[in-house]
Amino acid sequence: MSLEKDELLSIYHSMAEFSHDMHSEDQYGIKIAKKTSLFIRLLLILFVLAMIFVIYKSNDLIHSSKHLSDSMVKMYVHFGEMSGDVNAMNASIKAMKTSIQDMPHLADNMLIMNTDITLMNNNVNNMANYVEQMEFKMNRISTQVSNMTYHFNRVNNSVSHMQANTHQMAQPLQDMKTIFPFMP
Repeated sequence: MSLEKDELLSIYHSMAEFSHDMHSEDQYGIKIAKKTSLFIRLLLILFVLAMIFVIYKSNDLIHSSKHLSDSMVKMYVHFGEMSGDVNAMNASIKAMKTSIQDMPHLADNMLIMNTDITLMNNNVNNMANYVEQMEFKMNRISTQVSNMTYHFNRVNNSVSHMQANTHQMAQPLQDMKTIFPFMP
């Protein structure tokens, strides 16, 4: 059973065309795989950069909240000193009141001033309480920011593992290059 020359040529051309089509499909698949791998790597790099930026900003926020907390402590100390001065003024006014009771008009004004200073003293004490509450809340915020930084570090580690997995998934393409050196 011998094949004729035309039939052999026809089979040869069909096989050559099939080989060419397969080679084109392989090239197209390799291009898609390269683009996909590049896209995944770029996304991972962007994600890592975003995580680094967030960690940097979290650290900056921690330092700022620490500075704010220190300033509040100083302000609280000043309010305490001011409260002591107001109490001393109040005592002086009371002493003056007893000295000038024979001067009714001046005594009335001194009573009004005494009331105003007492109100001022109460307001200063209230402000000192508010500063204490703010300091407590800032310490809570600082703790929460520290927790966020810890969790961002864990996410960053997960991203590093995902990047290693991506390299591992791309390994078959690298292996195909060693098997088929004509592949780009």
